[in-house]
Amino acid sequence: MNGRMLRSPAGLLAVLLLTLGCTGRGRFSYNKDELPSAPPWPDQQVTNYPFTDVLVYNGLATAFGNAQGQTPSVQPAGAKPLSVLVLSGGAKFTAFNAGALVGWTASGQRPKFDIATGVSAGALAASLAFLGPKYDCRLTELYTTLSREDLFRFRPIMNLIRYRTITTPEPLEGVIAKEVTETYLADLREAHTEGRRLFVATNLVKAQRLVIWDLGAIACSGRQDAGQLIRKVLLAATCINGWTTPVSFDVDVNGCRYVEEHGDGGIHTEAFLQTTNGLTAGSNVFVLTAGKLFPDPLADKPGFLTLFYSNISCALSALYRADLLRIYTLCVTSRSNFLLMSLPQNTPGKASSMVFEPEEMQKLYRIGYQMSANGIAWRTAPPGVPPNEQPPVRIGTPGLPLMGETPKHSFHLRHQQPLKE
Repeated sequence: MNGRMLRSPAGLLAVLLLTLGCTGRGRFSYNKDELPSAPPWPDQQVTNYPFTDVLVYNGLATAFGNAQGQTPSVQPAGAKPLSVLVLSGGAKFTAFNAGALVGWTASGQRPKFDIATGVSAGALAASLAFLGPKYDCRLTELYTTLSREDLFRFRPIMNLIRYRTITTPEPLEGVIAKEVTETYLADLREAHTEGRRLFVATNLVKAQRLVIWDLGAIACSGRQDAGQLIRKVLLAATCINGWTTPVSFDVDVNGCRYVEEHGDGGIHTEAFLQTTNGLTAGSNVFVLTAGKLFPDPLADKPGFLTLFYSNISCALSALYRADLLRIYTLCVTSRSNFLLMSLPQNTPGKASSMVFEPEEMQKLYRIGYQMSANGIAWRTAPPGVPPNEQPPVRIGTPGLPLMGETPKHSFHLRHQQPLKE
């Protein structure tokens, strides 16, 4: 506590309120200094599962040597290869992944997943896929019938004043409550008891840090509110930061009660791989991309909003490709198989991921189903490796103006017209 706080009336009031909070009579957000030590979930239980970055670092250290002399983690003897499902974020494009999963079941080749991970719209889809084909009907209904009105309620004036967002997620909360039933929870407990794991990512809003939740551990924790907590985590995972109200969690830290706000983890990662102890050699990591690997070109003379949102889309797309390279690197260093499926780049349709129209989502679902029903043609290389995906490095092209020169005529590349003298 600094002296400046005690010298101002506002500071004295804050100290008084914090004192009341520590006696259990108030709830407060973390202050900046407390954030690093804040537990990432309400009952303060934190696992020691290594994160992907640590596993990649250790794997590279093993392969190429480590100047720091740190010892890499080693899989226990006799560990079996894993079947891992990684679902990306992608809003409406998750319909493609839903169709791919159901078609995969129809092919007779879909495995029982030892681990499933999901972020953003992929969180709920990953949980249903993790629990097996008996939930395929739920995947189909969810991702072919919902509209934006079924997910968010627009309250731009009230929400901007109260929450600094323009929508509330009450409709989505009802959708998730309908899915996370007692049967769902019982199946999740059974899967966790078998040693299988389901991980979902959120963003701890004030700290701006990624948080990964082990939903099976919550289901098996014996908490009376386990089901409610799982529903809140899945809701938070799909609450787009700045767009809709974040989800609040009560937290007790050293006798003080606080509130954590969580939202969509997609601002940190568009796809993540989490295990309990690394990857065993021979494991299969199946990555389903909700959408295309690269954004579509813009139409001629795009407007302000189109340019603004396309910048966000490009940034998230680049983040996703970086995530894929990280997962691929882990697969290489652990001698596992990287298997990627994505929406074909030439698929027509509306580029915006937030346009939830049942007709278009059904089209995306059918494409995913058809691509997997007869056996998936998995891609084994990360994006950016094939020649047509590599960015060009220009040193000047005949017919195009050099840097610093003013072209005599404006033109569009699609016209393929030479410049006139």
